[in-house]
Amino acid sequence: MFERILVPVDFTEPNYTLVEKLPKLASGHAEVTLLHVIEEIERLDDGEDRDFYRRLTEMAGRKMQRLAKAFEEGGLSVKTEIVVGKRAATIVSCAKERGYDLLALSSHPIDWNDPWKTLGSTSHQVAIAAPCSVFLAK
Repeated sequence: MFERILVPVDFTEPNYTLVEKLPKLASGHAEVTLLHVIEEIERLDDGEDRDFYRRLTEMAGRKMQRLAKAFEEGGLSVKTEIVVGKRAATIVSCAKERGYDLLALSSHPIDWNDPWKTLGSTSHQVAIAAPCSVFLAK
């Protein structure tokens, strides 16, 4: 059973598949952190930058509360965090720096007519570069 679990979320429906699956992977006293990374956009001027990210963070905060409630109703105690950065790199460095033993994230359905176009997705990049075990929920 895993004790320190990082759950990157993007507030899409596939995130809710983790609500059902994660309690089976977590120890009874697991530390679970939901992490939302707001993708950093280069070349915004400082005035635009602060207001833009403030609004995105506020919106993400409301969505994070709803998602955290779903996880708590599933029997998990969770912390939440919202940061700005490059998605895959931020997720991987957070897992490494904070010593998580599992990254649990949802993966979007694959288009079986062209499965190779999903290579390079955030979940693929994280799975390849993760410093710990990875659980991809389909």
